[in-house]
Amino acid sequence: MLTKSPFKINFFYCYIVVIILLFILASKTVFFGYLKPNKYFTLGLLFLMCIGLLMIKRIKILRANISKMLVLVSLMGTSIMWNSSSLDSMYINGALALLMALIEGMILVVQCPKSKFIMYYINIITGISIISLICFLILIFAPGLIQLLGATEYRVDGSFSIIYSPLYTWGWWNTWSRNASMWTEPGFFQMFITFAILMIISYSKQIRHANIKLFVLIITILTTQSTVAYLILIIIIIMHKDYCKEIISKFRNRANSTILMLVIGMTIVMIIAYLISSGVIQEKILTENSSKTFRTTDFLQSIYIIFNNNPLFGIGFGEKMVTIVESYGIINNSNGLLTMAYVWGIPFTLFYIYQYIKGTIVFFEIESRLKKMGMVLIIFIIFTTQVFWLYPFFLIFFFEWKEIKNDVYYLQKVIKNF
Repeated sequence: MLTKSPFKINFFYCYIVVIILLFILASKTVFFGYLKPNKYFTLGLLFLMCIGLLMIKRIKILRANISKMLVLVSLMGTSIMWNSSSLDSMYINGALALLMALIEGMILVVQCPKSKFIMYYINIITGISIISLICFLILIFAPGLIQLLGATEYRVDGSFSIIYSPLYTWGWWNTWSRNASMWTEPGFFQMFITFAILMIISYSKQIRHANIKLFVLIITILTTQSTVAYLILIIIIIMHKDYCKEIISKFRNRANSTILMLVIGMTIVMIIAYLISSGVIQEKILTENSSKTFRTTDFLQSIYIIFNNNPLFGIGFGEKMVTIVESYGIINNSNGLLTMAYVWGIPFTLFYIYQYIKGTIVFFEIESRLKKMGMVLIIFIIFTTQVFWLYPFFLIFFFEWKEIKNDVYYLQKVIKNF
């Protein structure tokens, strides 16, 4: 008599894990999303997701979000028609990349139950964080080993070089004392960690080993030496002060909690001491450094660009945009919100940011006024320090990711029982 194997692969959730991982890799990681910005990778991801949409789709959640998609695409189309005289390959590629990222984001929301997405995303980011911490420790204590890990120098447009491996970025020009994981800079990595921390705190009762994963993520975000990350971390603590009190009370009531607290405290103190000794934080806060100067220039000059050109429909996404932006002294603008405004226009930006805030509040099921204000502030900080609206992963929060009772899944049972 044949016995049924207890091991059973759920192909539906394997598919979801692969899609989430590809979303993360396509969002400005050095090797997969920056040095190799292969359009075939993006097209392949979109094709894979469309195939999945044919098999697995929730009709009600699709209808709830497709209208937002159509409004945004209409605003994009209006801006493109207004700036049709400046259409070039750069403009077309940029518009298509954003459109594909939006479609991919909507399909992921339609396909994947939120609870599963949260679980898989936290596990993936925790795994990436552990790998980054190992590489970070190697860089600090045994830098001679990085060549054995495949560290390669890549020159970008002859202006600067990136030292990277497929799973870790070791620095620009030279190795640095900051943890950027696979991304081009630590400030981008910290955004992925920030969303994972918010998910753990918001859904801690549904996540296995939530406190351990939270500890790993907090240690990792400290090693990024990102002042934006530290500011957001303070806001999160204020938003979720009750959760912080609950964790502390749990430690007090457990055996050996004193030893555990001492270990955690000593770890954090050692990291902070190293960060202080490295001089990165002091340079950012106390001195006139290039980062602060660039951000100030980006902010002020972007406002001039918006109102001196076309605040309603923007200036477009092509060579004309590059010429205008450079004439105002901006290179690689870090202010995502204002970049969006001068590229696509103020109506596009207002609709996008309103729906993004709304979608994020729905995702995290935020009800209290304090937490809503904190989330709006976090989104504002992120939007004004990185141009992350161009990348697939972050666009998923534009849509309302919620569970609708009695929604329809096509062929999901077939895939589960394959």
